[in-house]
Amino acid sequence: MAKHTFNVLGSRFFKDALAGCDSVEVKGSVTGINPACISQGEMETLSSDKGDWIFIDTAYISCGANGEDSASDIDALARFLKKGWGRKIIVAIARPSAYRMGESALYPIRCRHDPAAEALAAKLAESSKAYVITMPFDCVSSDFTPFHYIPCISDYIRGVVSVVAEKYDRNAIDALAIRCASEISGLLEDTEAGACALKKAYGEAIAEGDRIEACSICVELACRGDMGAAAESEHAYNVAVRRGAAADVRLKWLRSLSSIGIRWAKYALFNMLWRTRSKESDEELVKVVCGPAKEGDGVAMKLLGRAYRDGRGVKKDLDKALELTRKSVALKTPLARNELFDVLLKIDTPESYEEMVKIIKTPASLEEPGAMYRLGCAYRDGKGVKKNLKKAKELFAKAADKDPVYKKGLDSLEAKS
Repeated sequence: MAKHTFNVLGSRFFKDALAGCDSVEVKGSVTGINPACISQGEMETLSSDKGDWIFIDTAYISCGANGEDSASDIDALARFLKKGWGRKIIVAIARPSAYRMGESALYPIRCRHDPAAEALAAKLAESSKAYVITMPFDCVSSDFTPFHYIPCISDYIRGVVSVVAEKYDRNAIDALAIRCASEISGLLEDTEAGACALKKAYGEAIAEGDRIEACSICVELACRGDMGAAAESEHAYNVAVRRGAAADVRLKWLRSLSSIGIRWAKYALFNMLWRTRSKESDEELVKVVCGPAKEGDGVAMKLLGRAYRDGRGVKKDLDKALELTRKSVALKTPLARNELFDVLLKIDTPESYEEMVKIIKTPASLEEPGAMYRLGCAYRDGKGVKKNLKKAKELFAKAADKDPVYKKGLDSLEAKS
């Protein structure tokens, strides 16, 4: 059988799915983008290694990723497609219908549709006069970006593309869709049954007072895609910690929850790895917060700034640390001023001392213990303010009353006397 050559535009899933089709050879492709936002350079990439057919995945349009699209963008894309591939264009119309975080657990999305985005996807198919594949099911991740990796959907795509490329047959395509939908239905039923059993076990663990087992079950549910468990996970974890959950077990939980994008778990994992102080843990803690920091997460920027400040997991860079912590402060991130104080102290100039005192005075006046302790250190050492041991002792005492960990301030004064 002669192979049909294909270009792919959209998500990588479809490129991988077609690559597994015996009758298809994948040519130059552009993946990981919203097709409506394709650049001139990306168009040239497709044209320079052009196949007989082109497959366009609209999942990024339907999920509303990569910004808002305009009808003019769609019209321009349609003209480019018709000029390059004529009638040999296939458009997959995606509509998110479930989310998935584990290997096979699927949870239906009840109310998550964007009519404007779906209209753009339909317009692309109409304007380009493409063959249309309506996805019987489309999976997304918890943040609603495309995430289709389920074998039966890959089989469906390969089957439909083969039918369209060889000889269009509506009945054959409908049969493939029915078979795929049936397999998806089975996965949804299995997920529901498994979730019910886990939820029952969770309730029993709570009733028996076994909070460590309850947290373990909660984490498993969250990683299977249960949004309720994901929302409950922080409370379950905190209770389990108070009940004496072992450090290695806590690390396992936090790594699992971090892997599915739960932000509080990423922060907690960073702090736990920070206390470990090994090369491997330092490298891991940077990886944990790098992604969220790039996305503008204030807490992640604050933590990544700390890593740059001390050179842990990354090369020490006080300028980078200062940039990140200032951005975190601008976002009004809790305790970010404390981190900025520490960076400015490390910079070790009269100007940085002056700034660090200025930024810490407000939280100290609100009696935040970490801020009071830091301001006390400034008075104790005469950095940014005139040295005043009486004032330092007063601030250290207030900080220790709020949190005993700051009793070290009083101890440091006694050691100096």
